[in-house]
Amino acid sequence: MACCQVLDIEDPELVKPAGILCRHCSNGCSIYPTRPNACRDWLCMWRELSGLLDESWRPDRSGVLMQMAEVAGSDVRIPCFEILDDAKVDWIGLAALVAPYLRAGDDVRFGLVTDNGKQRRNLPLSRGLPADADLREIKSGLLGALQAMKAWPSGARA
Repeated sequence: MACCQVLDIEDPELVKPAGILCRHCSNGCSIYPTRPNACRDWLCMWRELSGLLDESWRPDRSGVLMQMAEVAGSDVRIPCFEILDDAKVDWIGLAALVAPYLRAGDDVRFGLVTDNGKQRRNLPLSRGLPADADLREIKSGLLGALQAMKAWPSGARA
């Protein structure tokens, strides 16, 4: 249900700003069978990669919301890794998930959901990381980016 709070939804059937729990979310989705297309079409990477990722990667357990997000004004989708709770994150495990995208030269977004859950900050992860970075280097890059995002003034975006 992390998506029910974190995501910004601008659908005629449901308008919900990021950081606000959806009014239909109460121990699950109360309108699941008739949920709007925005919710029906959104896919959590944890679910998309269910054969590769176990229950420990469920967003509420892993502290990471993973999604393939559309680039505004295009049909391009890029992987986005949003940190919900950095104390829960298995940083080497996350580095291993990110590595194939970096090695393929894909744009990878890495973000932070702030404590109040209302502002989302993110930046391109490939900035400053070579395509052949090992897991330690990727982990270090992730942690460095996280610290940088935490230091940004309120409302700032990359």
